[in-house]
Amino acid sequence: MAKNENTEAAAPSRLGVWFQHHVHSVVFSLGRACRKPWATLLTVMVMALALALPLGLSIALDNLKQFAGSVQQSRDINVFLKADVDGPGALRLAGELRDRPDVASVTVRTPDQGLEELRQAGLGEAIDALNDNPLPSLLVVTPGQGQDDARLARALESLPGADLVQHDALWRQRLDAWLAFGARLGQVLSVLLGAG
Repeated sequence: MAKNENTEAAAPSRLGVWFQHHVHSVVFSLGRACRKPWATLLTVMVMALALALPLGLSIALDNLKQFAGSVQQSRDINVFLKADVDGPGALRLAGELRDRPDVASVTVRTPDQGLEELRQAGLGEAIDALNDNPLPSLLVVTPGQGQDDARLARALESLPGADLVQHDALWRQRLDAWLAFGARLGQVLSVLLGAG
């Protein structure tokens, strides 16, 4: 019975010693930090930088991924027609493209609509100086869901009335590659700085 009482009395004292030891360590560390403020400040700054680098890179990558998502959604292919293709010819070509199974929709923009867009963008004086409209008709082709955009762009280049086909697939592939590289770099930095 006396042994149990001694054990119960010893348990709080061990907890008290543990608590006192930690309080002493905290007070001693604060005292050292106050005695050497510049060394403490530099240490804190290095630790903050080590934590901020991977965090900042992660935030930047998240913002870029949101931008990349909006770029991926914009899959339109611009087909600039030759100057001799008139309005009815552009509408006829658009109708033929709408019948293709790999095309979701086709929008026709006339040269007058193009001029009006440039005028709204603040180029009114330059447009007024032109004698005639130099802009061609434009077909904005949206590929069907799950279709190969690059193959459709190559097919559109072979159209008899097409002068220039603008498709940004290569740019999107490069952006995806850079995003993947940035994600790996962020992971490596996190591991190295965390280990440091």
